[in-house]
Amino acid sequence: MTSTDHDPAASCDAAVVVAGGAARRLGLDKPELVVGGRRLLDAAIAAAGEAAVVVVGPPRAVPEHVVVVREDPPGGGPLAAIAAGLAAVPATARTVAVLAADLPEVEPSTLARLAALRAETAAPVALAEDPHGHPQYLLAVWDAAALRAALAGIGSAENAPVRAILPPDAPRLRLPLEDADTPADLARAEKSPLAIRRLLRAALPALPAAGGPPVPGAALAEALVAAAPFPPFDQSAMDGWAVAGPPPWRPVDGAALAGHAAPPLEPGTAVRIATGARLPVGADRVIRDEEIVTDGLALNCTDAARNDVRPAGSAWPDGATLAPAGAAIDPALVSLATAAGVTAIAARGPLRIRLHTSGDEVGAAGRAGLPETAWGPVAAVFEASGARVLRGPHLPDAPASFRAALLPDGADVVAVIGATGRGAADRLRGALAEAGATLLVNGVDVRPGGSLLVATVPDGPIVLGLGGNPMAALLGAALLARPLRAALLRETPPAAELLALADPNPDDRWRMLPVEPDGAGRWRLPATVATPHLRDAAGRRGIALVPPLAQPGDLVERLA
Repeated sequence: MTSTDHDPAASCDAAVVVAGGAARRLGLDKPELVVGGRRLLDAAIAAAGEAAVVVVGPPRAVPEHVVVVREDPPGGGPLAAIAAGLAAVPATARTVAVLAADLPEVEPSTLARLAALRAETAAPVALAEDPHGHPQYLLAVWDAAALRAALAGIGSAENAPVRAILPPDAPRLRLPLEDADTPADLARAEKSPLAIRRLLRAALPALPAAGGPPVPGAALAEALVAAAPFPPFDQSAMDGWAVAGPPPWRPVDGAALAGHAAPPLEPGTAVRIATGARLPVGADRVIRDEEIVTDGLALNCTDAARNDVRPAGSAWPDGATLAPAGAAIDPALVSLATAAGVTAIAARGPLRIRLHTSGDEVGAAGRAGLPETAWGPVAAVFEASGARVLRGPHLPDAPASFRAALLPDGADVVAVIGATGRGAADRLRGALAEAGATLLVNGVDVRPGGSLLVATVPDGPIVLGLGGNPMAALLGAALLARPLRAALLRETPPAAELLALADPNPDDRWRMLPVEPDGAGRWRLPATVATPHLRDAAGRRGIALVPPLAQPGDLVERLA
């Protein structure tokens, strides 16, 4: 599992976060650095899930449940920090995570996987290694008793290396995580696809909420609360007999049918009843046909406790919360709202995207022209994310066309295929500057398709610039379609769909690639991907976000 997914709480009782702040090569207080809209310290705290958290370092702003302590002496090194943190961990903790506050992409699953590895191997500690195979001493899960014993066995922890307490055969788990030690590390972390997607959530304004019937593709701006109980009356859960009083029962003429009233029953009588029908007045219970036995003219049952009635309100009572704010509205939720008597609710969306192609060469006549091949596939990716896509006019390489495209016209997002570069014919950046736009994303460290722009225009739409080549445009849309929707609709992001790789990624950069199942439970990567056309995407059944140096068997996120 990579850090691209949305993960369960870490399987640790406590966590010690080393947050001293000294960074000789970076020259900054690393735990306070913001990458992708969150502090590195907050990433470490969030990775601990529900565990008790102790932050070791100078005083810092932390959530109420987090304890901050200082190593002795201050600046005494990471092992002294671990010792100080462990002393503040609850005595009942059996497993303790140790992690540094300089890992931009650490997630709850990181610690959960390390905890699982330690438990499987019965080792005192399991630690991470980066994609290059280097051990990460400050990303580990320990048996608490073993950690205490290891610290006691070295005497003084001051300025001692962390590896001094590690057993030589400690199991290691390779993870797509690297710390931010240098300005180059930091710059790369800030442009990672994961950081960019988090940044959109932090920086983009929410669309205004509006009341009305729930519509698929939107997201709830408030909780869905039942306006009526379900079922609204006692109803039969099966075809059978509604009975009154103890057996035996005398059958009466007629039947209780769904949507129709039934005559009341006297004690000792029974009437046929259909699934979903309202329980007749006087009836005590329903006996399904399979449990009914006939004794002459009387009815009896094989199970004296049988009762196939759905009581009124047994699914939910009036006023019950059925879905939280942020839930995606899909056809099932629309059905749920109808069953709960809700006819109108505050929601955001669906997201409206006006999609433009651009470039004088696209659709031009003669030998210099190229056919337009990107709009349809890109629109399909947006529509699959729940967006409503409008076809905008083609934008020639003229400043006026791009200025006009940025004017408000009812679209929430204006997406432009091409013109994201800095060449003489690329007009999008100039139009954004002229409009006073704020550039939130200026490229993503992923290939192909990393030439992405996201900007906000005052009193105008969100602007998404996609690469000009069809493959780059398709992959860029796949990367940002759902994060844009989640950010603007304030939707709770769904858990990522994960695919097991059949092939390695030898590149030390993130990649977005069309993938195809190998028939044995894994997904194959293409050997090469050409960007001027979609030949390498044709027939492929998915697009994956593949971490640097990923290995066969690694789980990666499916984008589309």
